[in-house]
Amino acid sequence: MAKTDQTVSPQIIWAIVGTGILAFTGILTETSMNVTFPDLMKQFNISLSVVQWLTTAYLLMVSLVMTTSAFLKAKFNPRQIFIIAIVAFLIGDIVAIMSHSFALLLVGRVIQGIGTGVITPLVFNIILENVPMEAGTEQF
Repeated sequence: MAKTDQTVSPQIIWAIVGTGILAFTGILTETSMNVTFPDLMKQFNISLSVVQWLTTAYLLMVSLVMTTSAFLKAKFNPRQIFIIAIVAFLIGDIVAIMSHSFALLLVGRVIQGIGTGVITPLVFNIILENVPMEAGTEQF
């Protein structure tokens, strides 16, 4: 069988790296938030059942937004989707950083969830649409 050139362009590699880093950041903030629960309970004088809403609301928003990925893909190009995700995640970061109440912190986490929910499917879409199935494998 003849070997064909199935290389992946540097632009696609950087797109995968960029979206992958943002998706990883979203997952990292979700898991690392759990270790802050005791401090947040003291800071805001709330119970564990209330502070757990930070993770619950975040994951709920990620899941809900992921279901819209086909719609977003039909309406926007990958660059626009990436920008939407970054802007949502940064706005969520800023709201969470500036929050002086639990409610505002929760709003920030929900906005971060929107960013993560937008970017995570985009990583897989970029790979599936732009990387040939044979790339990186040897033909025998």
